[in-house]
Amino acid sequence: MIKINKENYLVYQSVFEIEYDSKSSFNTNTINNQFCRDIGKTKIFHLESLNICNLKEWNECFKITNIEYNTKIYKSTEEYLGSDEFQNSEKKEDILRTGKIAVDYTKFGEICCDIQKVFSSTFNYVGKSFSKSQLVVGSLQNYIFQYISNCVFCIPNVYIAINNLPEINQLVESLPKKLISNLTNNGVLQSLYNDFVKEICIGKTEKTEKRRCSLFRKKNVIEFSIFLKSPELNFNSSSALKYELMDEIINIEVPDSLWKVYFILN
Repeated sequence: MIKINKENYLVYQSVFEIEYDSKSSFNTNTINNQFCRDIGKTKIFHLESLNICNLKEWNECFKITNIEYNTKIYKSTEEYLGSDEFQNSEKKEDILRTGKIAVDYTKFGEICCDIQKVFSSTFNYVGKSFSKSQLVVGSLQNYIFQYISNCVFCIPNVYIAINNLPEINQLVESLPKKLISNLTNNGVLQSLYNDFVKEICIGKTEKTEKRRCSLFRKKNVIEFSIFLKSPELNFNSSSALKYELMDEIINIEVPDSLWKVYFILN
């Protein structure tokens, strides 16, 4: 369902039924100094992949290890974490303190395939649109070009003139490799484990939900952020635009943008 706000901008609903915050927390110094940008002026957008990733395969690849338990009673860490002994324990945080995530590289190929499918799939735009005109449902690349088109021409669907910007194409093509690399980074793995511990020790489990004994749970959403600096637009290469539009659009600047991509495990 699409709604229209008071400013006549279209507002798109989440297929995951999640309300995303239009503001995000950043290491402001990193953004301002390393990227030489003003994060306060950055536009933030949310996209949900319509490709569902395989929960079982992700849990088989990213395994919780280094937790002490009675090996005479339990065959695996997963079995122990699902047991009454652990689930009813008041010392869950102490038990999980030594834990970590180990990557099973014999299963990692399936994860790589999942990620490739995510970035080549169709996305659902969520929240207030950057345009008052309806967006065309498509890939991440497609939405970025619609955003640039809207900034330049005040309509999102005239992106045929700019859809060959090499910096955008190269960025999108590099994303699967970057995410795959991040998923083997010790800092990222530790962050995922910390989230798991927090949910186990603090979070409330629904009565209908199966006991949590693996890193990821059903309907877990993975987030990946892409910071896009204002692209350099050069219309001199287009004879159709060079003389007709140059004076009108030469001073238009496309604001920096942060694209938050989400995909769900099920």
